[in-house]
Amino acid sequence: MSVAAIAQENTILVVDDTPTNLQVLFDLLSEQGYRVAIAKNGETALQRQGYFILNKSLSMLRPKPARR
Repeated sequence: MSVAAIAQENTILVVDDTPTNLQVLFDLLSEQGYRVAIAKNGETALQRQGYFILNKSLSMLRPKPARR
């Protein structure tokens, strides 16, 4: 197995079109010891090969507003 393949197996590909989201996720994952690759949109992400794709929207992680 090549060095590139080994590195890619231990890398999380973060995809978002908002620079702030990319930075926050990069920082959080890096602090946890992950290697992080960045794609600024879905098209760029799909061009990358060999990554496991987990579709998780940040909007799903936001707390729901309280009902009154």
